[in-house]
Amino acid sequence: MLFDLFGTLVHYDAGRVSQSFPETYQFLQGLTGPTESPDYNSFLAQTERVFGELDAWSQAERREFSMQDFAKRLLRELGVEATSNLLDQFSDLYTKEWSADVTAVTGVHAFLSRCAKKFTTGVITNTHYEPMVTKLLAGKSLKPFEIVTTSVTHGRPKPHADIFLDTLASLGIPPGEAVYVGDNYRADYLGATQAGLICYLIGQHARVPREFQIPTVLDLPMHLFR
Repeated sequence: MLFDLFGTLVHYDAGRVSQSFPETYQFLQGLTGPTESPDYNSFLAQTERVFGELDAWSQAERREFSMQDFAKRLLRELGVEATSNLLDQFSDLYTKEWSADVTAVTGVHAFLSRCAKKFTTGVITNTHYEPMVTKLLAGKSLKPFEIVTTSVTHGRPKPHADIFLDTLASLGIPPGEAVYVGDNYRADYLGATQAGLICYLIGQHARVPREFQIPTVLDLPMHLFR
């Protein structure tokens, strides 16, 4: 039993700049100087634009980019030659503030404990920063999984079949014996089913058979647990 993370096990805001980033912006000002830094709204606009450019590259190349890639491009535009340490600091601050309001789905802890009694469990998630995923799983007390595959470490984001198939290969499980639960039609449902997994999708989706649509992750069909 494999799970998506964002939108499946935790509630989150998918926006890149709808959260509040005071510490990230203060860090940026410390690098460039208050007079040379963009104002806060310009910083948000620049952040959204750079993410958009990298998203377009990712879709075209079917590769994942990292938060360090994002930070390097953003800081370069501001005239900052960033060291690896600076890139990591920026990535830590941004992802900490981005994920500050992430909450676990109510009841998910007991549900995952129940799953672990019957299934090998794991997570496959798209992310630009693996340390954030590690901190979220620990901070939200989501049980240890047998495997956690992130797109940034694997190299291929969902819906690429390889991220599903390589995860299953690591577990020694054939695709036909695996169930994946997600919330996004393209990344989760198409990605998983085209790789040969059974996929249940959270929410209502016109292109998904009704028996594979569920209101929440807690609503997986009972027959799976028998």
